[in-house]
Amino acid sequence: MMRTQVFVGIDVSKAQLDVAFRPEGRVSVPNDEAGCAQVLERLRAVPPTLVVLEATGGLEIPLTGVLAAAVMRPELRPLPDEQTQALAAILARRRQLVEMLTAEKNRLGSAPKPVRKSLRTHIAWLERELRHTDSNLAHAIRESPVWREKDALLRSTPGVGPVMTTTLLANLPELGTLTGK
Repeated sequence: MMRTQVFVGIDVSKAQLDVAFRPEGRVSVPNDEAGCAQVLERLRAVPPTLVVLEATGGLEIPLTGVLAAAVMRPELRPLPDEQTQALAAILARRRQLVEMLTAEKNRLGSAPKPVRKSLRTHIAWLERELRHTDSNLAHAIRESPVWREKDALLRSTPGVGPVMTTTLLANLPELGTLTGK
């Protein structure tokens, strides 16, 4: 008799682990020692064909440690180099600044008069920080011959600008290095 293949996907966040079992079943547990033990217990009950999870800046480390210790060895992928991690961190900060700037501009439209000056001041500061962050991103790309070349190639595509190229370079460092195999 053929055993049903079980595939497991784990979404790792700071607070919890959302585990989906295919063909069926879902469970959410805290992302702590007890939660990792619960996940391991569930995995042992239905030995999976494959377990996948995304590297999420270190939040996955306790779980992968538990899985590795239990000889459920997740496929290891190399961490991005220090330069790429720094680029990704600056890019994440840029995203945060854009979100804050959007929120403050939205508040300004309906803000009472006594609050508007504070909002305008904060908006101006956020815009300066955003320009400074964009400058840091551009500098990082200019300083790397590999990134410079990839940036030029990506930007040669109509509609692709600095934010998209930086996002691709930071989040897909393997870009341009994979084969069709």
